[in-house]
Amino acid sequence: MQETQKKKETKRGLSKKQFLLGLIVVCGIALIVEAALLIRMITEKTKKENPTPTPTVPVIAEAEPTETPEPTPTGEAWGYTMRGYDAFGDERRVNRVETHDYDIEGREEHRYIWEDSTSYLGYLTEEDYLFTYDENGRILSEKKEVKNGEGVVTGVLTTEYTYYEGEQLTVFMKTYNAAGTVTESGKSTYDDQGRLLRREYYYANGETRSSETRRYDDYGNLIERTLSGDYDIDKELIITYDEKERKSERIDYYLGTVSKEVWFYDGQGRPAMIESYYQGKMTYKALFYYDGDERICRKRAEYDWEGKLAAEYEYDEKGLIISQKWWIDGVLEDWYDWEFTWEAEDEPLTEYYRVTERWKSGPKGQHLAYPYQYEISDFTPLSCFDISCISLGSPYVSTEGVWRILDANSVSDDGEGTVTVMSNGDRYDFDYNGRIVYFEGMPASNTGSRTIREYTYY
Repeated sequence: MQETQKKKETKRGLSKKQFLLGLIVVCGIALIVEAALLIRMITEKTKKENPTPTPTVPVIAEAEPTETPEPTPTGEAWGYTMRGYDAFGDERRVNRVETHDYDIEGREEHRYIWEDSTSYLGYLTEEDYLFTYDENGRILSEKKEVKNGEGVVTGVLTTEYTYYEGEQLTVFMKTYNAAGTVTESGKSTYDDQGRLLRREYYYANGETRSSETRRYDDYGNLIERTLSGDYDIDKELIITYDEKERKSERIDYYLGTVSKEVWFYDGQGRPAMIESYYQGKMTYKALFYYDGDERICRKRAEYDWEGKLAAEYEYDEKGLIISQKWWIDGVLEDWYDWEFTWEAEDEPLTEYYRVTERWKSGPKGQHLAYPYQYEISDFTPLSCFDISCISLGSPYVSTEGVWRILDANSVSDDGEGTVTVMSNGDRYDFDYNGRIVYFEGMPASNTGSRTIREYTYY
């Protein structure tokens, strides 16, 4: 019995080896726990010294306020609607509605025109246009949909443009109808300065309808232009250039008459003189003056067919007019003093001038001048009615547009954002952004009807 009990006690006891192994395990666990506690203490201390925001709660540092310029519509999409009326006395009838939408870059995206054409077509017409552009702002497509007064689509035309870069930019144009049939196509080539070198238009069968070729001198002046096809139906235009004498000639043949305009250039390629002839007789001459090496004309003097001074224009350093004078038989009769008034930053080409006109007998009144643009392809030479000499570097190419004067008898300001200009019986109302908001034409002498147009911007 005692021997059996002794064996059981021996089995319950631990050997020396087991005891040492257990001691090592216990010590290891203790070290791990102590290390974990130490790491936690270090981490909490670091957090206290260098707190970090919780990702879901952003911390915004306070800063001094900075002045932010007021946004202008040039960075926003905008548009306007025009409603036109035929007016008889106090009654008026809508005859035309236009809507134009522009993107943030000022490019027209959509155009809608509704017109009451019953007087000459017998029905109403609607035209809807959509425009798309590439990343460089160049037009890619123009889609035109025409409807009659009943909303029935009577025609769809789509024009697409394709651009090929290289030493010269080549642009292909193709117009097709709803059935996909090509009705017109064209090809234009430009140099690295964006100047047109050659343009061709083709009929649907591929035959050339018209073509135009241009050549420029080292200063960018157009010195030669060759036309063919449709351009010659009404008149023939010839432009030649004499490199030795530094002059270019533009000759127009029309209904048996011949008109010629000769441009002379100085050694820097700037226009120095213009002479105009009709049926071989000089009718007009203009001289241009510059300050030093400036390319902007500072003074322009014009002479009549007898060589008498007829007009004189003076410009500031930007090429903007500051004075206009006219002579009759050598006597100063009329002149304008120009004063820059405001520029609407939200609209391109809406710079206005308030102009004071004087006669030799005293003040006459005020005018309002505003700019307008024409197609460069028109090649209208600068005339005595153009206000700025900025574009005189090229005799038949204007890159700055030209100015039109409202020959106003009076200019009034209502003090509430509207400037009214009366011109030969016509009325123009502008807002303080330089945008026209209302037009009313003088009554027609035979019917008494008036044209009214109202503009709303959004």
